[in-house]
Amino acid sequence: MFYPTAFRSCLILLLSAAIASPAVFAQADVSGKRTHAELFEPIEKIPLKDAPLVNKEGKPLDDAQRAEFDDLKNQIEAVQKDIDAGKLDDARSKLEPARTKLLGLVNDRNYLVITANVLNIFLEAAKSKPDIAGQLAMDTAKSVKLVDDGNYADAIALADSALTKLAELPPAFLPLAATIILEKGDAHLNLADYEISTATIERAVAVAARVYGTNHPQYAKARDKLGWSLMHQANRSASDRKKLEDAADALSSAVTILQATTGDSAEAAESIDNLGTILFQLGKVPQAVNAKLKALAIRKKRLPPDDLNLGVSYSNLGWMYGRLPETVAEAIPMRQKALEIFGKNLSADHPWLLLEESNLAYDYYRSGQLDKSIALYEKILSREQSDSATDRFDVVQRSALLGSAYVANGQIDKGIAQMDKTLADAKRAYEAGFKQQAIASVRDLAASARQASLIEPSVKYMKVLVDWMREENTDTKNADPAVQAVAYGSALVDAGKYDEAVRVLQQAIDDIKRIKGAGDEQLINGHASLARALLAQGKADEALPHCDMALQITEAKTGSESPLTAYALMLQARGHTAAGSTTLAEFGFKTALSIFDREPPRDPPGLIRTRIEYAKCLLKMDKGKEAFDQLDAALKLCRSLEEKNADNTNLMSITASVLTTLVDGADKFPAEQKKNAAEWKKEAVEKFKAIKDRHALSAEEAQWLEANQ
Repeated sequence: MFYPTAFRSCLILLLSAAIASPAVFAQADVSGKRTHAELFEPIEKIPLKDAPLVNKEGKPLDDAQRAEFDDLKNQIEAVQKDIDAGKLDDARSKLEPARTKLLGLVNDRNYLVITANVLNIFLEAAKSKPDIAGQLAMDTAKSVKLVDDGNYADAIALADSALTKLAELPPAFLPLAATIILEKGDAHLNLADYEISTATIERAVAVAARVYGTNHPQYAKARDKLGWSLMHQANRSASDRKKLEDAADALSSAVTILQATTGDSAEAAESIDNLGTILFQLGKVPQAVNAKLKALAIRKKRLPPDDLNLGVSYSNLGWMYGRLPETVAEAIPMRQKALEIFGKNLSADHPWLLLEESNLAYDYYRSGQLDKSIALYEKILSREQSDSATDRFDVVQRSALLGSAYVANGQIDKGIAQMDKTLADAKRAYEAGFKQQAIASVRDLAASARQASLIEPSVKYMKVLVDWMREENTDTKNADPAVQAVAYGSALVDAGKYDEAVRVLQQAIDDIKRIKGAGDEQLINGHASLARALLAQGKADEALPHCDMALQITEAKTGSESPLTAYALMLQARGHTAAGSTTLAEFGFKTALSIFDREPPRDPPGLIRTRIEYAKCLLKMDKGKEAFDQLDAALKLCRSLEEKNADNTNLMSITASVLTTLVDGADKFPAEQKKNAAEWKKEAVEKFKAIKDRHALSAEEAQWLEANQ
């Protein structure tokens, strides 16, 4: 049915010029470090607009008539409450006088007149089936409350039962169906069943259009929820920008309808807030900032200070501020304000409260406050350790993030143990039917392990991820499983599993070519990783065509002077070195160095690695002095980087690579340099041992350590 004040807000879970943005979203100045207060002050001063109400002659209502309209709106809400309670006779007695006054006060196209007419048709039809009508009305209200309380599975079960009964009733009962279908879709949305939620909400949109027309708040509510579901679907697939644009279109239409019918209302603020999220993801940052601040301004003026929806505004602002360098310091205060309000409105185990606590823990993690992040994640998870909870996707997600926080805090073994537990929980979630949620959690695990250079855990998590993605992929034009397989293949190379890497990468390359074409940028890493695997197997002739393709695509996509092109040049030169074409190799290394070696260096790790590989080529050419000069320059750059971040695993690995190349080539260096070989070897061994303790030692590094310690 119609819920004029129950427009449910959306929390953000853990990109096009053609999109029309409402004029209210002016350009915001977000340059430089900005505080929330500085950004909000000018928006807060803008007067709010009331609904553009007109009488039957098309003239605006005067103040007395507006007051009467507001009173009639309250009366219609009272009618709805009686319907929710199954008191249909009471609802009829209240509706008729209110409806009569409305028809004499405002234009027939007014949304409240349409609502009153819909309620009247339902109540008249219900006379023939009073018992079933009353029960279904109560079930409809109950479905709303179940979703509000976070009991999503129960809401879906109730909706399915009610919809089965409604299918046998006449069209006058469709208002009940419109609400129940939307609540079912919202429940699936909160469970991250995005494909199901989108399909269900699209059905709700169609039913709402049939019942209320396409210029009614109830239709706007369904369009709003559709946009939110489409956004989450789009975010699950990195390549689906079109779906994100469709989401923005749905939210834009919701804002337009709500402002035209209800003015700058709390209902309109909901859709403005949600549209801001999507505009942000589309790269429209100034409009997004203004949208979210406009939503907050409306809510602060229209709602009590502790209203749940005001907390939603603060939560969503925290999400956005945390992703802007200019406002990152404002994220945590926004989260804390949201939690304060949520705590006054929600039970301690409500999914929204747990989600916001998790969001705050994640912002602590992002800001480097790892001890606070870990403590909060541990607190949240300690309340969710029952066997029935461990296969819930949100619990699994929090468990994965706790593992990442442990690793980032240097608690490597504890982090891996937590990640492995998360993997086991994700497998149970997958088997329980939460397949897409489980895939998302394992994707997070794999990304965290890869970022921390955890070799074997990366391989383990990525294998599960790729297997599941392929199992669940029914779209032959979806390249996401193949793209993820490329990352898996790269991890296999690092782990020294070259035969398996070649098999996985070749299949992934073939799939991406078939789906996206031979020049797609996702093939860059595919060809490069396959080349690395083949070079490690001593198959330089087979590796070189993949080196060439990686370079060709990179130049086409990023230009001849980009650091990515320099990396591709370095890889191609490595291939020429392995094939014995040292002249071609030297030319390639020099070209790569000319891109990397700028002041300041454009990519210090890339510059260091290029010098290492160039030195190996020079050693093969018996140019010992030139090789030493390259390595000496690389080591000096490593030392300067160590002054700022000596404990970084990747930097330790790069420095150790310089040292091992110095050790291995010492016999060809000038006499005065050979005396340092023992010191180089000792330091390299120490660094590799430290990297091994962090589970980040590659197969190639492990082989050198075993031979030299």
